[in-house]
Amino acid sequence: MHKKTFDAIQRLTASGLKHLMPTCLQKVLDEWCVEFATECISFVMYCTVHLVLEASIELAGDHMRSKNSNSSTRQVEDLIAVQGRVAIRMGSQSGSNAMISVVHPAGLSSETQQTSGSLRMSAIAAMNGIVSSLWAGIFVVEPSGKTGIHHHGEQDTVVYVLEGEACVRWGDSGEYSLTVGPGDFLHVPSWLPHQEFNPSRENPFRWVVVRSTPEPIVVNLPDDFWRTA
Repeated sequence: MHKKTFDAIQRLTASGLKHLMPTCLQKVLDEWCVEFATECISFVMYCTVHLVLEASIELAGDHMRSKNSNSSTRQVEDLIAVQGRVAIRMGSQSGSNAMISVVHPAGLSSETQQTSGSLRMSAIAAMNGIVSSLWAGIFVVEPSGKTGIHHHGEQDTVVYVLEGEACVRWGDSGEYSLTVGPGDFLHVPSWLPHQEFNPSRENPFRWVVVRSTPEPIVVNLPDDFWRTA
């Protein structure tokens, strides 16, 4: 309906002159009012449903966030509790059974596997009554000494140089070498053939040696091993 016509009908209705309008116009006005009222009700229902849905979604989101937060908090608390129990149990076991062992120089033993040109003396070993997953001892080569070619099987070896200089040779054909001195650390991988020389004519070199298994492994190789390799 045109806006001007609608305004005119409103004025007639408000002035009580609706009965003067033609019957057909009154009918049109009544039908329009019903249609307008229906659209208004539909719009109000749409807005109400939309607002209810938004509120429901927001409440559900708050609930899920709260649930996830509580779940995460419980998981962290459970993890801390488990770690605490493990730490207490390990501490209790360590305190009740473990002992610190000391081996003095007089307690070092040469009753261990040897290589020509050197002397090994065991310290941390089962033969000294020490139960450990490692072996440790002292390795000495006298002035101008030279060891035989050897390797240590599956063991890794870590060395700390206490005194003296040493030249270490290694490789499939003895093609590599280096010199180490006091304060140096040295790592010898498993299965690697090697040989030690003492270049000094006056002083021995002395190492602290730690191996990765309880019993030392020494595989002595022929003197011509590198010539025939």
